[in-house]
Amino acid sequence: MSNNCTQHMYLQFLDELKHRYKNAKNGRTYHFDTEIQPFLIHSKMIAKCIDDCDLDSRFTYKIKDKVMSTITELAMSAHIERFSNKLFTEMHKYISHWFFYLIERDSK
Repeated sequence: MSNNCTQHMYLQFLDELKHRYKNAKNGRTYHFDTEIQPFLIHSKMIAKCIDDCDLDSRFTYKIKDKVMSTITELAMSAHIERFSNKLFTEMHKYISHWFFYLIERDSK
């Protein structure tokens, strides 16, 4: 895990993604300048933390790159009402898997 991010930060980010997506699906419209843009900046900070994580036999450069791009893509997509529930769930599970892997790996 990166020195700049904590387990709590990763879990809070995952919860916030779900919360924002649920609200968007229920018709909430987010204001870009005051709500979406600050969250995108936060998501880039989370992606940077992932970028700072050490590689290993499972967490390869290719995986790291995909996790980082999925984080930023999902952070934007979570605000779109028409974004596919199935795709959101798959992407959320993907980054969750790697967050938990890094948390577990680095706690040993």
